[in-house]
Amino acid sequence: MKEGRLRTPTRSPVAWIAAAAAFAVMAPPASAAAGDASEYIFQVDEIKAGDEVPGPASREIRTRLGDEIDSHDRLHAQFPAEAPDPDEDPEGLERFLDARDLSAYDVHVEVTSYRAEVDENPDAPGHIVTVAIGLRVFGEGIPRPTMDFSGEGSATVMVPTGRRVRNRDRAHAHKTAIEQAVSEGIMTSLRELDAPRS
Repeated sequence: MKEGRLRTPTRSPVAWIAAAAAFAVMAPPASAAAGDASEYIFQVDEIKAGDEVPGPASREIRTRLGDEIDSHDRLHAQFPAEAPDPDEDPEGLERFLDARDLSAYDVHVEVTSYRAEVDENPDAPGHIVTVAIGLRVFGEGIPRPTMDFSGEGSATVMVPTGRRVRNRDRAHAHKTAIEQAVSEGIMTSLRELDAPRS
């Protein structure tokens, strides 16, 4: 069902790497929990970012969200081609989604914090490029626009460099921070959606 239609420095680098590796080993994938059978349509809508965030970041976050959605078996970026139009037949769409154990959402992202800096490396000659980002993910129901879930993601990436800081060092830290924060935002959103509701 992936095809369809769209609707219009306090730690040393070694310590950070070790912590990231430990998290990767300990954290199970969002789809690993037994009994998580529901599937979700995530249509990426608005990306909000403040003036402190580099201009291309919104586009990069949107692209990364698409990649994350495509990587999850239980997430879809589009409605099935045969689904009723949500504007013309919202009741029909609700029946269609219920029959397939599907829920659909417009997904909004707000970048809540962004920091990029270069410091002297305390452990070796050279510098450390640090990029930290925080974001929130919100899901608004389709066809009925109720705020149905939220998730949060954050990342701090530290890249050791030589005495000269290259543009590609900054770009690598920036890109990696976005990837990690978006991944966590999707994971926490799925966790909330899968949680039992009273």
